[in-house]
Amino acid sequence: MILENTLVPLYLGLTVSIVVSGFHAIRVRRIRASEESAAAAQAVKDRRDMLRNLAFADLTNPARIRRVLETAANGSDFCKKATEVTKISASPVPHGIMQFTRAPDGTVKIDSTAANLGSLLIEIHISAALQATFGRGRWAQTRMVVANQKAFVPIFPSFRKQGVSSKLIPSRVPT
Repeated sequence: MILENTLVPLYLGLTVSIVVSGFHAIRVRRIRASEESAAAAQAVKDRRDMLRNLAFADLTNPARIRRVLETAANGSDFCKKATEVTKISASPVPHGIMQFTRAPDGTVKIDSTAANLGSLLIEIHISAALQATFGRGRWAQTRMVVANQKAFVPIFPSFRKQGVSSKLIPSRVPT
């Protein structure tokens, strides 16, 4: 009887502690997964800002893009472990795609080059992916269209004052 009185509470106590530690492990994994997702979104945003600050001629130059991609988008742990893919094509009708892949170690490989990116608009797709330690991998992506301001200035002289994007979209729809 004494053995049963000590073993049953001990068994119940061990069972409860195992269940609680399992729930704690799941909670920690979810927190880490949300941190990785936020880091992925931030890395893609930082890369987008880096490319947005380049001149249009630099965006169509594979050697310049390669040099920009050799540095990480930011100093986060996610960028040290993620693979980035950047695709640049003419817009609206692509004539080939210029694609770069940045490995976690910082090496940049040119996967393909476009025959002609045009001189007016280009479309840039940026994605970052990481195979997570626990569960599914994390990834984020974005897309932007960049206009060659020099090509639009002769058509719309007011671009010099206000910038390209403010005049491309009409403020109201004619009725």
